[in-house]
Amino acid sequence: SARELGARLREREEAAAMLREKLRAMENKVAEKRASEAALVRHNDSLTAALMEKESEEARLAEQVRGQAAKLSELEHTVGDLRARLKEAASAARRQEFELRQHEETEAALAERVKKETADKAARWKEYTAMEASLQGRLREREADEARLAERVHQLELAAEVADVKLGEMVAREAALLAQLED
Repeated sequence: SARELGARLREREEAAAMLREKLRAMENKVAEKRASEAALVRHNDSLTAALMEKESEEARLAEQVRGQAAKLSELEHTVGDLRARLKEAASAARRQEFELRQHEETEAALAERVKKETADKAARWKEYTAMEASLQGRLREREADEARLAERVHQLELAAEVADVKLGEMVAREAALLAQLED
């Protein structure tokens, strides 16, 4: 009976040893599982942090894009203004060119008329040929200046008046001579 008790006690001890072994194995598994869970939590935290960083970067980039779009819009507005100004300037230049051409044509016509009048007066009043040539020379030199052309016309009119006065004097002299002859 002591043997039987000894045998049972050994069986119990062996069973207890096996249970302790199983318990250690289970504890190891639990520890591994906890370590694995902790690693997963860390990995998850790291992914969350990366995602938040990416979202922050995307927000920053979106803000940059908005800023660039605003700048682009401003530049387009400025370019539009500049194009409008350029168009206006080109139009003004064309208008001035047209006015200048008209002005030059008027001046040329006036100079031509002055030359013609001068030539006609020279043909009628041969004694003033030298003065007419001098006036024509001065007119050719200053065709571009309207004010001086007007002054020359005035000078020509004065010359015609002088000629008329001289003609009047000649007529008066002739009348006086006729009167003497009749006496």
